[in-house]
Amino acid sequence: MQRRYLLGIFLTSMSALTLEVVLTRVFSVTMWYHFAFLAVSMALMGSAIAGVVMYFFPRAIHPQQVDRWVGWAALALALSVPLTWGCRSRWGFGGPGASGRGWCPGSGG
Repeated sequence: MQRRYLLGIFLTSMSALTLEVVLTRVFSVTMWYHFAFLAVSMALMGSAIAGVVMYFFPRAIHPQQVDRWVGWAALALALSVPLTWGCRSRWGFGGPGASGRGWCPGSGG
């Protein structure tokens, strides 16, 4: 049973790290290079939010509650990655080849 939890946490962590690397590459190619640092900032913000939640809700980290939280966190990651990737692909965020809809300075948005 313990091995199954460790495998799930390992796979979820590896997928999040892989996502950060891919976002860094995609942001640096499709937009200006300094947007690659946005991916690093999002990762740091996620770590900070996890620490704040654990501080304000200490009962959530009890062994009886961990099963539920790990499952919900994995589900949230699995749903949010394709959703945000689709939004980014559909609307874009500007960049050197933007069609005037981006949010970057000089892109017309």
